[in-house]
Amino acid sequence: MNLELKDLIRGVVDKIVIDTFFDMSPELDIISKEDAHVKGEIVNEDQHIIINVHVTMPLVVACDRCLEKANYKYDFVYENEIKKEEIDTFSLKKLIDEELYLNTPMQIICSDECKGLCMKCGANLNEGDCGCEIEPKASPFDVLDSMLK
Repeated sequence: MNLELKDLIRGVVDKIVIDTFFDMSPELDIISKEDAHVKGEIVNEDQHIIINVHVTMPLVVACDRCLEKANYKYDFVYENEIKKEEIDTFSLKKLIDEELYLNTPMQIICSDECKGLCMKCGANLNEGDCGCEIEPKASPFDVLDSMLK
């Protein structure tokens, strides 16, 4: 969604008010259960354009431990001041894409209690014990541990 700022820059209007919803799912690897809600304003102030936007978007992603669905509420405020000569359109979609990619946590989990998947058979350990016996791997520090004994 691109916003034309020509009327704002020329002084025809003092500000552009934004209050809209739009779907981000097709462009992202993240499945969104609701549309992104974008609210804010773009204001003409002397030699600058002031952009103040608040975006909220509940996301559904795969848990990084067990691969089940995990809910995450994405919420950010974007504030920027740009010289009038440097801008004539503003892309809300591009802004949201960039913020999502830069600020989404490296690991999203379904709950703090998530046990993940069995390293041997791949069963979801949140649903119960799979019965696999996992042998502890030898640590290179075992030699140091034996020296302390």
